[in-house]
Amino acid sequence: VDASQLIEKGRENLLLQSNQFDTTWVNYQSAETGGQPDKDGGSTAWKLTRLVDGANGVLYQTGLSFSLATFSVYAKSAEENWIYIEGVGSTYPAQFFDLQNGVKGTASGAGFVDSNIVSVGDGWHRISITFNISGGNRVSIYQATADNTLSGSIGDGVYIMNAQLESSLVATPYIETGASTAQAGILENTPRLDYSGGASCPSLLLEPSRTNIIPFSEYYNAGSWLKLNSSITDNATTSPEGFVNASLQTENSSAGFHAIYDNITAAFNTPFTFSAFVKPNGRDIVYLRMENASTGGGLAITYFNINTGQILSDSSTSSSIEEFPNGWYRLSITGTTSASTSTLFVMGLASADDTRSYTGNGISGAYFYGASAESGSYPTSYIPTYGVSQTRSRDNANPIDVSSLGVTTGYTLFYELGEFDLTSTTWVIQKNSSGTALYQSYGSTAIISTINGGVYPFGHGVSGTRIKVALAFDGTNINVFTDGVKRGSWVASSDWNTFGDLNLDNNPVRVNWKQLLVFPTALTDSECIALTTI
Repeated sequence: VDASQLIEKGRENLLLQSNQFDTTWVNYQSAETGGQPDKDGGSTAWKLTRLVDGANGVLYQTGLSFSLATFSVYAKSAEENWIYIEGVGSTYPAQFFDLQNGVKGTASGAGFVDSNIVSVGDGWHRISITFNISGGNRVSIYQATADNTLSGSIGDGVYIMNAQLESSLVATPYIETGASTAQAGILENTPRLDYSGGASCPSLLLEPSRTNIIPFSEYYNAGSWLKLNSSITDNATTSPEGFVNASLQTENSSAGFHAIYDNITAAFNTPFTFSAFVKPNGRDIVYLRMENASTGGGLAITYFNINTGQILSDSSTSSSIEEFPNGWYRLSITGTTSASTSTLFVMGLASADDTRSYTGNGISGAYFYGASAESGSYPTSYIPTYGVSQTRSRDNANPIDVSSLGVTTGYTLFYELGEFDLTSTTWVIQKNSSGTALYQSYGSTAIISTINGGVYPFGHGVSGTRIKVALAFDGTNINVFTDGVKRGSWVASSDWNTFGDLNLDNNPVRVNWKQLLVFPTALTDSECIALTTI
């Protein structure tokens, strides 16, 4: 969650030479001339000109790989007022656009999801088409003279600039590319500074590796999602991401269940957490359910009031509801999958608490976004998927030697965790001194210190709570303080000076690391007590 309280994702423009149309792009019966007036007052636009009278003029890039994606380009009319863009794979979804009037023409082709045209001033528009096709390998830009008319006169043309192809349900801010693709947002090697809950100062979010096994986390008209007495409207409202890419589930007027579900062969007899972002639209009560796909038996179900933010009837191992801006909530349930069959992950509407079978009114429903099913006992940060499951690598905080900061004598280490959630013991600070492990470790309910081979409990800390810890080393002793209380004092070697090594591979942990400070002196007991008091 960024400083604007929006979910931030990694983004990538899959095209090469996104605004250099005379390079990796291929033209057919067309020519491209650079140096044209652009939408920003410069001269980076291009003119696409027809070379053969009465024939199609097309510019395309091939050798791509995509399935659910959005292709966009900025365009302005010249002698020709229309343009046509297309995705190519197993099918050919496409859309005509009227650049003079800023409206859409005819859409065609299996796999078509959505399209859009937005004025950006001075006659320029950003046009986009979203499609879901197998074997996607090419995108094309055609000149057009009218709706459903690609032919035209030799020498006529249209202006274009800044093309983008991305795994997304909508066109996001443009990313310039050259000889390779380019990325933006939260990337693989980017520290995740989390502003959740309206924080003005972020915390460092550290999580274990997790996999979202739901293949389409945002696109619920995909074939893998099945509907019960419901319809789905794509891109119906603004999501917690800040783009208009959330879906609307609307009940029909039939009696029975009103839900959508995905049938997935998840690991058998394994704890899974199922989560989604939900916002009311006529229905205030919704539920999440995990179900045995063979017998229909419930594995876990929780009802939520997404108007008041309450957990209602609950038969899951654990459940949660987390508030997001603009009326959104993230809901989660945890249950154990079946021992020998696939699992249904269900998002449904309810007429009241514990009432999921009812006669619908044909108009009520709820908005959904960001569904996730991950192996584990709690939800981690959202992992988007666009046709196949996706894995987020673990976060790793590398150790820092205090001496590298210029500290050579006594010092005090201080750290604050805004939240932690553990499933087993994990090391938060670790140092090997002549083969001896010197570290503090967190168990699921207690803080434990291991110093020179001795194990000492020095604090309490329940998962999910805020914790402050200070370790003051005066050259001989380590004095340990947590939550405003001195827990003990032990002799330790002078090179106990490395901190920040988080072992997240073998010991799953979710940590919001709020502060990590080094004072180049051993603070007094009273100072450490004041520093660690919650």
